[in-house]
Amino acid sequence: MPDEPSDGDRAELEAQVRAELEEEHTRRLQEFERRRKNARERGAEHRERAREEELASLKAEFRQKFYIEKGYLRYTDSRGQETWLPPEEYAWRMRVRRSRSKHHREYRSPMVVTGRTRTVLLYAILVVAAVVVGLLVALRG
Repeated sequence: MPDEPSDGDRAELEAQVRAELEEEHTRRLQEFERRRKNARERGAEHRERAREEELASLKAEFRQKFYIEKGYLRYTDSRGQETWLPPEEYAWRMRVRRSRSKHHREYRSPMVVTGRTRTVLLYAILVVAAVVVGLLVALRG
């Protein structure tokens, strides 16, 4: 039969296990406090972000209301960005836009290079260059 641990061994083992459990307990409490603190911070950040979004929405609403009251018109520029302009500036920009488009129509060259045509030309040049390089390598090799 195996020897039973003595009372001294038992007490020593109990003290060792208890110390490990106390350490684990402390670690768990610290981890819990850290997680709870992080959750509070995330909640505060979320509330602040929601408040900022609400303020931005109200600001945009007030801005649009003001522009409508003052007779502003929505204008989309060449990059697709929308802005509100006073009627005078809107009329001026539209006049410039129309005159520019008329000017371009009158003096358009017979060969118009669009983005797609430019891409095809670029690929054609690359293919020709690759064939020339290949021939040079073949002749020297």
